[in-house]
Amino acid sequence: MDKQLIELYAQGFYDGEIAEKLGVHPDTVGYHRRRLELKAHGRRRLFTDEQLIELHEQGLNDEEITEKLGAHSSTVKVHRKRLELKAIRKHIVVMQQPLTY
Repeated sequence: MDKQLIELYAQGFYDGEIAEKLGVHPDTVGYHRRRLELKAHGRRRLFTDEQLIELHEQGLNDEEITEKLGAHSSTVKVHRKRLELKAIRKHIVVMQQPLTY
């Protein structure tokens, strides 16, 4: 298993993907990877910084960006803050009815 794991790891596959290919649990892959002193690959992101910046510049708020990118709202918020982009608040239009006496 070690040889296959090393080959898949070298190709850039993540623990879950390697586990699927080898028919084992991701924890098993993680155990063997650590034993082989291989660092975990970072997580794959659903979007790039450029995509987030572009949507932010279009005036979309975090909720709207979340819907466009298919990411979790906390993920969008963390990356927006890291990029030092200010939160865009949702504009709420309040319609008032005239008072009747």
